[in-house]
Amino acid sequence: ITVHHEKGTPAWGAVFAQFPTKVSETKAFRLPEIEIKKEIRKYDGNKVVKLDQLHVGDKLQVVLTVNTDRDMQYVTINDHRAACFEPADKFSGYQFSDSNIKHRQSIGYYNDIKDTQNRILINFLPKGSHVITYDVYVTNSGTFCTGIAEVTCEYAPQFTAHTQGEVFIVGR
Repeated sequence: ITVHHEKGTPAWGAVFAQFPTKVSETKAFRLPEIEIKKEIRKYDGNKVVKLDQLHVGDKLQVVLTVNTDRDMQYVTINDHRAACFEPADKFSGYQFSDSNIKHRQSIGYYNDIKDTQNRILINFLPKGSHVITYDVYVTNSGTFCTGIAEVTCEYAPQFTAHTQGEVFIVGR
């Protein structure tokens, strides 16, 4: 790509490239300014434990951790679910996160539940580490790829990050 700017005034721009790839081959991407991590845990009675074997009917907790080095406005998280995961909450709505790990500050967000993803819309994301959780049920057996979770600051889309893709094997 070649760009020519002949006037004496400041100019800026960006290049955005997008291409298809297998989800299972997607590597995590982060920037110093923003990072997202995704962990899936399994309920064992009333407690949440590390994920081991999956079976149809298991209840899981999806844990999204977002780290930022500055305050950000209008942040969107798109968390793509595996085809075998059905959200426990069926209705979209406004929710509050777990406390900010360092400053004990909760954030409000709108959780827009779609067929294949949860779209989380945050008006104001303070600097620090924030945890957002939601529950899903395992509905089918087989081998599935869980989608990536991606976070983007809508006012400054150069601040973006995503998790890696994972493969799950679900038994009956």
